[in-house]
Amino acid sequence: MKILASVLAVGLLGASAFAQQAAAVHGWIEDGIVHTAGTSSTDVKKSIAGGAPYVFVDDKSKNVWRIDNPDVVKGHEGHHVEFTGSMDKVAMTIHIDKLSMLKNQKPGPEPEAVGH
Repeated sequence: MKILASVLAVGLLGASAFAQQAAAVHGWIEDGIVHTAGTSSTDVKKSIAGGAPYVFVDDKSKNVWRIDNPDVVKGHEGHHVEFTGSMDKVAMTIHIDKLSMLKNQKPGPEPEAVGH
């Protein structure tokens, strides 16, 4: 029984190393198909309605992150936002706890990485 508990504890510690709590991160809510940050919200909504996943394009790293709780970002398609939550750098996913729209809504630079 102690061995099982030890194995579980090590597994949980390893899993938590992959998910890191994020400070406030700025970026764009995009569609995973249109690969330019700051695409119009109309174009992003059309792509998502057609089955494209929601993604987040990080301002700083230009990485593209899949959003694991996409209901949180509905209504923010194509918007420049700030979020706090957790980032899984292995799976390249984010979980958004808090989201707010930024004042600067001008198109940003193209991401360096595209959809995952």
